Amino acid sequence: MVARLVDALTRYQRRSGTRWRAYDVWLQAVLTCAWLEGGHTYRSLAVKAGWPYLIVDGVNIPTERIKAEYTAKQYWYSGKHRRHGGNVQTIAAPDGELLWVSGVLPGRTVDITAARRFTIVDKVLQFLGLLADLGYVGLHPEAIVGYKRRRGEKVLPPGRKAANI
Repeated sequence: MVARLVDALTRYQRRSGTRWRAYDVWLQAVLTCAWLEGGHTYRSLAVKAGWPYLIVDGVNIPTERIKAEYTAKQYWYSGKHRRHGGNVQTIAAPDGELLWVSGVLPGRTVDITAARRFTIVDKVLQFLGLLADLGYVGLHPEAIVGYKRRRGEKVLPPGRKAANI
């Protein structure tokens, strides 16, 4: 069954002229068969693969400047990256395999707001743990994030610094 689906996907990709895919044709076929046979999603397959947690991270993808006619605000400008771009949230496995990519939000959107908009916590924490960077502090009590330096402190205390590594 998988071999027939691989052949069909290969023919479709050649016919449509697409060259880029996040997964190769064989992995697409396996995931499609898993979904059709038992309704398995990436999350349930991750549980079966034995991963204890998934990683969430935001990426700013550079774009050309977009000027809106209706306002002078630059929604797509990221002050942190000092460029125009779009904010994309990703969920990856502990070994680095990309499992999910969100839609694009304006570049000025911070990671925690984007994660809340796409309800990433609800999608992941019901099955697995969630590991995130400092841009997600306060996202959810069960999400594992690092420690930030408190206002007025010049350096992070050694215990918290060791926990961040």
